[in-house]
Amino acid sequence: MSRNALAWEAWGAEEALPDAGKIMEQNRLIKSKERVQKHGEVFTPPWMVEKMLAHEPIAAKVADIHATILEPSVGEGAFLVAILEKRLALLEHNNSRFGRGRNWQQDALFAVATMYGIEYLEDNIALARERLRRIFFAHYAKKFGRPLAPQSDLARSLALLLQLNIVQGDTLKRKNAAGDWIVLNEWRQSKRPKSEVRRVPFYFDELFDKSEAAEGLDLFADVMAEKAPLKLYRKCRIHEIWKEELGS
Repeated sequence: MSRNALAWEAWGAEEALPDAGKIMEQNRLIKSKERVQKHGEVFTPPWMVEKMLAHEPIAAKVADIHATILEPSVGEGAFLVAILEKRLALLEHNNSRFGRGRNWQQDALFAVATMYGIEYLEDNIALARERLRRIFFAHYAKKFGRPLAPQSDLARSLALLLQLNIVQGDTLKRKNAAGDWIVLNEWRQSKRPKSEVRRVPFYFDELFDKSEAAEGLDLFADVMAEKAPLKLYRKCRIHEIWKEELGS
């Protein structure tokens, strides 16, 4: 997974939130006038999401579970939800290059691991994560004919991916509410065995050309400031990444 690809493909706890499906109304474009005035929050309608995802070359990236996609303004997850739905649906078809004779659990986690999102409002983040979790659980149940156990390795690793890939922050300032630089994680797949990954944390700011800050306006003058070194992680199987997190 290339970090440059992650930058330029940008354009979208175990307990479930109560009535998440009711909270998200399909055709609602705003939550309140106050949020529009304060945060400029207006949601993308479903028909526009589908139209944008059908446009090449975006459609090819959506259909590739190993292609990285970054949604810089997640909202309630409209784009990421649609992308995950499409990716998991592909895994169910034997005529798909990802469907025949493959490990569904492994591929499904990679489908999530290559999706990233940044959102300023905490309530939106919680809802977006929950919607993605429910989609994953629903596809698992359809595939295996039984519910996914919340305490299983698969469910716990999914929860960690959603926690680390869908994060709070201001995409323009490249910082979170605490004033810290936004940190994302690359899940670098091993060549052999392909079920293993290495978690590689990096600063979101590193995706951008530093000459932007050097040349220009002092809008983000501290962009060149030194950052604390990030932790190194060992390789592990993708469905056991939650164990690596606990052991860190």
